Amino acid sequence: MHNKIVFLLLLLLFSSSLEQSLKIVWESTEHEDPFEWIDIYHHTPNSFGSAFFVGSKEFDNGMEIYNDPENSTYDWEFIPPQPSAGLAIDFVVRSSDYGNVIAGVSAYEDFIAGVNSSAVLYRWESGSDIPVWNFTGPFNWELGGFDTSNNGRYIGLLLTTEPPPPPPVGRERRKDHSGKFESRNYKKWISHDVPKSATQNSTFLLFDSDSNVPVYALPLLQQQGLLVKFGRDSNLAFVGTDTTDYIVHTTSRDVLWSGQIPHGLLDVCAHDPSFVLVGDYDCAQCDIGVAKREGNTWITTFLAPRKADFIVFPAMSSDCRYLALGYNTESFAEAYIDLWDAQTQTLVWSYTFPNSTDGGQNALSWISVYDGLVFVGLWGDLKASIPQLNVFSLTSTTPTPTTYTFPGSVFIAQPFLYLPGRIQIVVAGKTNHANDWGNGSLYVVEYTP
Repeated sequence: MHNKIVFLLLLLLFSSSLEQSLKIVWESTEHEDPFEWIDIYHHTPNSFGSAFFVGSKEFDNGMEIYNDPENSTYDWEFIPPQPSAGLAIDFVVRSSDYGNVIAGVSAYEDFIAGVNSSAVLYRWESGSDIPVWNFTGPFNWELGGFDTSNNGRYIGLLLTTEPPPPPPVGRERRKDHSGKFESRNYKKWISHDVPKSATQNSTFLLFDSDSNVPVYALPLLQQQGLLVKFGRDSNLAFVGTDTTDYIVHTTSRDVLWSGQIPHGLLDVCAHDPSFVLVGDYDCAQCDIGVAKREGNTWITTFLAPRKADFIVFPAMSSDCRYLALGYNTESFAEAYIDLWDAQTQTLVWSYTFPNSTDGGQNALSWISVYDGLVFVGLWGDLKASIPQLNVFSLTSTTPTPTTYTFPGSVFIAQPFLYLPGRIQIVVAGKTNHANDWGNGSLYVVEYTP
């Protein structure tokens, strides 16, 4: 009997040690503004050492870079000049896989008559805040899309002469605090049925990262520039406009394909550029899914059912099989996530987060799908009783998240460092709820599967 009790106690202790957990490695809560975008790079190929930089899109927009994830003190920061006081600018940064090339673009958030809103492109190396070079776009040509190739050789910049016009009635969009697509391809407006100005033109510029002189220019007449995204091997640049999508070979500078990908190009599969994420977001009754290239044709292989609620965050797994769709109700009081197997066209699971009952909007703000896990960030409620960080198993038929509750809202929940038996996550947001004024917060959180 005694041995049986000892065995049961040991079994209980062992089982407890296997439970999933989240804990804070370090925190920094004195940032003037909340961080709303992030990018990750590795110090060397196949290394465990990763670095990240985070940025703000409000007020004094800028970025901080953290080369040592164990240290809460950033290595350097950069705040782009603001030529006209009081005018909001957008600022977003993308790096190569190993941080040898970091590029960023600053541009006015809105077109203002009589004010030079030209976009400025900067290029750095990870060890210094002094740009290696910069490039200023033509007068009043604004940012349409931007990306840095994985190998660091190329930077793609898409400029457009006018901002996107307001969406027509029935296609209203709301800009949430996640900065989701700004963090990937700076796609603020995604609509292929919005009428454009007859005078609106765009130009795609390809830079060798060693020089601020473009090595290639593709004029796009009467087209609204929307996105630039490099394929995994850096040989292909995807360029999207409101009427036409292009695939450009970065070495030969040939346009390999042009046409309209069904439902509109959103993102390119991380491991296989023959698959792309397509559709719309930040709207109700949206089409969103996956398309595959077959010869000179793009075939829609999966399309999620339309819903009355707003899709605010789509995320695709690196192998393009799984598609996680985050929804908010019109009031932002309720949020939920659907996980689809795009290959079999089946719903793997759906999960509804706790409702906010104290007036605070529990908006879904971030989704990352990595290595068999789904990471979700939320605003929570005013009294911080609803967990804002949730980690799910990708293939579980009954989703039960591992959660963590912060004092304020979460805008970013991005895994960045994989260590034996644990994963580190960058979590950023505000020290209080997103509906209130407050400082920016930054955490490194460790997840034990």
